[in-house]
Amino acid sequence: IVGRKILRQLGVVIPRVITPFHVFHMLKKVRKDLCRKSDEEISSLPHVKDTISEAVILILVCISTDCLIRNKKMLGALTSIIATDITIKKGLSTYSSIAISTVGIFEVALGNKKIGYRLGELSLKIVSEIPAPDIAAAVIGQSSLHLLFLKRRLRNLISLFPIELEKAFAIGDSCTAMTCLFAYVNARLWTGENLQSLEKYLRDVHRRLFDFGQKELMMYFNPTLQLVLNLQNSEEDWKDLIVLTGEVMDENDFMKQSNELSEWLLQFYKMFLRYMFGFYKEAESIGKNLFRHFLAENSFLCLPFNLYYGLISYEQYRSTGRRRHLRVARKCRKFLEHQHDFGNPNATPYLRIIEVEELSLRSNNVLQISQACNRAIEIQIVEGLTHLEALSNEQANRILRSKMLISTGDNLAGYYFDQTIRVYREKWGVAAKYEWLLHEYSSFD
Repeated sequence: IVGRKILRQLGVVIPRVITPFHVFHMLKKVRKDLCRKSDEEISSLPHVKDTISEAVILILVCISTDCLIRNKKMLGALTSIIATDITIKKGLSTYSSIAISTVGIFEVALGNKKIGYRLGELSLKIVSEIPAPDIAAAVIGQSSLHLLFLKRRLRNLISLFPIELEKAFAIGDSCTAMTCLFAYVNARLWTGENLQSLEKYLRDVHRRLFDFGQKELMMYFNPTLQLVLNLQNSEEDWKDLIVLTGEVMDENDFMKQSNELSEWLLQFYKMFLRYMFGFYKEAESIGKNLFRHFLAENSFLCLPFNLYYGLISYEQYRSTGRRRHLRVARKCRKFLEHQHDFGNPNATPYLRIIEVEELSLRSNNVLQISQACNRAIEIQIVEGLTHLEALSNEQANRILRSKMLISTGDNLAGYYFDQTIRVYREKWGVAAKYEWLLHEYSSFD
């Protein structure tokens, strides 16, 4: 409300009720302007000299960023589009890169992945042209989380974060660092980094935020740290481990203070933990409430979410025989196929796992299934995705045992089981899953 009032005084009127017409009218105009100019031409535009225009861009960016966090799509889209339009007409502002990146995010949400990826790359190019340590970390975090992963490997994107993060911390801008940290920490988690290493880093982040006097910001990393701690805990009951209440946080207290983005992440972690420890019905109940959220479709978190929700749905179909679960599983598979077909290199490892599940429903051919499992495992090893390497081996063990193969099948399943517990415990560091697997398959000894 305050932002809109100031904008009105500066000559920019945001409609009280924003309709799709307002958004698409402006978006069509900006698309034409962007098509007329190359990335080099846009990134080399002179710095805006009009202080009023620079102030307007700043306010519009603040509103659009807040809307992105709160999932207010119409207002967020319109304000970022207007800021981009002003940038093209008047010149680059320090905050233009965030505006352009945000427009890219909404383009991807509309299905225009190619345009969205281009704007993600363009936002990084602008940051390199206009050094701004208080902005660069946020741009890298936002662009990587929502846009750059569409064409670049997530493992390679991780290298972009540390330098700009350190610059943000060095100038004491912990709020800007948070945008980057959210993407950075989750990128490290979902590329299968060893959990002991990730825990060490997260505790260091906690310490630094505490030193900055930003204890309230620490809560946004508590779910990730608590998840990492739960996965390493080999002593608690499984039912205790699927609840994100422990050393660093209380789940109920967190829900009272969280915003929509952090609440979605918490629920996703809860779904993931329930899958890991065999609570498939509860996991499915959580997943169906997360399925259509912005992060489940338009961020790199869409890949692990659609994989695990798909696996949960396949498990539910096997146990209940209800085809609605199979329909959901195939929607998740189709989503990953679309990402793969677009050329997203990060989607292929996830898709290979889903393909094995689909094959196991259609075939009892041991050789065919084991070959598909081996292809899935091999790509995880090549890509260095330890968590998916463990999951692929676990999948092979589970499926081959379910076929009740008495001769070669038992030997094959046993081999995959040995690999599963080795990768979970020694490479990824998930002691809790290791103990759960030993308990789950104790009758096969």
